[in-house]
Amino acid sequence: GTIELEHLVQVAAFKDQLSSLSWWLVMFVFALTPAVCEEGLFRGFVLSSLHRYSAAWAIGLSAVLFGLMHVLTSNVLAVERFLPTTFMGILLAWIALRTGSIWPGVVLHALHNGFLLSASRFEEQLKQWHILVEEGEHLPPLWLAVGAVAFALGCAAIWLGTRGIPRVRYPLDEDHSDNSI
Repeated sequence: GTIELEHLVQVAAFKDQLSSLSWWLVMFVFALTPAVCEEGLFRGFVLSSLHRYSAAWAIGLSAVLFGLMHVLTSNVLAVERFLPTTFMGILLAWIALRTGSIWPGVVLHALHNGFLLSASRFEEQLKQWHILVEEGEHLPPLWLAVGAVAFALGCAAIWLGTRGIPRVRYPLDEDHSDNSI
């Protein structure tokens, strides 16, 4: 990875500082606020601006920009963050185009951020359950299976729930072929 020991020490110190704050304040500042701001920027502005060319182009480019922003945000170049955040950007862009709203993506983004914060905040309790005991250890297979099923059901609900609902149209859409996804 590209993250050096010095940066890991800084992250550990920051984690200790966060543990002294109210849990609700941490969730608001580090889970909800970034979700609203990033979805407003990447799915509200960037995606809608690019969508006039094609849905696939809009999803792909906005997701890559989202991934790059997460690589370059801190004072360290964290290349290993590019693929996961780009994939998340693809999913969030698809949801925004499919539903015609950034708000379902805001909810998913905030839940994702909140889950990561929770795993960090409750690391000791997770270790007592033998979860995340060693670096690189994964969640129990049952948790992963439940997560995969919930993900699939969520995508199916969005897909089926938005059938027959007119897609979001942007100013140049009428000049191009059908860009539905």
